Amino acid sequence: MRSGRIGWLVVAGALAGLCGCAAGGRGMAAEDAAAIVEEMPVDYHVSGKYCGRTEPLRLVVRDRAHMALVPIGDVPVDFDRQMVLFVTTGRVFSESYGIRIDRVWRQGRQIRVGITQIHPSAGETALPQPCSPYYLAVVPKSDLNVEGFVTQIAPPRLENATPRLGSWLQGATSR
Repeated sequence: MRSGRIGWLVVAGALAGLCGCAAGGRGMAAEDAAAIVEEMPVDYHVSGKYCGRTEPLRLVVRDRAHMALVPIGDVPVDFDRQMVLFVTTGRVFSESYGIRIDRVWRQGRQIRVGITQIHPSAGETALPQPCSPYYLAVVPKSDLNVEGFVTQIAPPRLENATPRLGSWLQGATSR
């Protein structure tokens, strides 16, 4: 009977050892860490058609000083615990264009952002109206890299938020 118990103990020990070897004793693998997905809530958001930016931009703002680079005023953000994600298409020539942040999530060691660009429907006919659609989201602060976003930009080249259509048409017809 005693040799039967010892046999079972040896088998149990071998199985435990095999499980430990399979895990490698190295903790969580990089692939396992990348597989962990954590949704991040959007605490506040605002969108509009006229931010004045002429170039597309994806900007993450983690402090008040850099918030001055975002041409949107009065954003309720506490930089001790929150950060801002700002996206714009840059200048486009129809109010049918737009942009939005659909989802923000942490995956492994970076933050990812789901962005949708909105385009005019096929066959749409409207007078050209220069605009620069934007979307701003306030999310929980993180020091992780935000994929596809920058943290520094040159001072903005802003244009009048509502340029005169006549001057744009004049430039288009003189070409």
